Amino acid sequence: MKMKLIKILTMGLAVMIFLGTGQYIFAKTTRTIGDYDTIVPGVGTWYSPAIEKANGSNGVNHNTSIGGGKTLLTAIAYGNNRITDEYALTPRSRVLIPYHTGENISGRKVRLQLNTPWNVLVDVEAQGTWSPDSED
Repeated sequence: MKMKLIKILTMGLAVMIFLGTGQYIFAKTTRTIGDYDTIVPGVGTWYSPAIEKANGSNGVNHNTSIGGGKTLLTAIAYGNNRITDEYALTPRSRVLIPYHTGENISGRKVRLQLNTPWNVLVDVEAQGTWSPDSED
């Protein structure tokens, strides 16, 4: 009886350790999706709050609306320093954003950057979602 109880407790402990480790691994590889509903200043830049990268994939910006049908520029930044190229963002577009070599670091907190092009002098409303890690 005592041996059976020890065996059951050992198996239960092993299962709890396995599930706990699995949750830790899952939490570290699950990407975070941020949303934005903002005004991008004319001849200016807007930054989102920082989100932690979960893996080594590209970033992604999925726009749902841009005021006046304008085109914005999007990139990903570490602090205020761009770590990707800028890409054109049109209304209802989905843009994959590759990182510069050596900048695609899991665990790093990065921010979405939205800019108005040089020829857009008015403030522009933009809405959408983004992630520093794409599912692609």
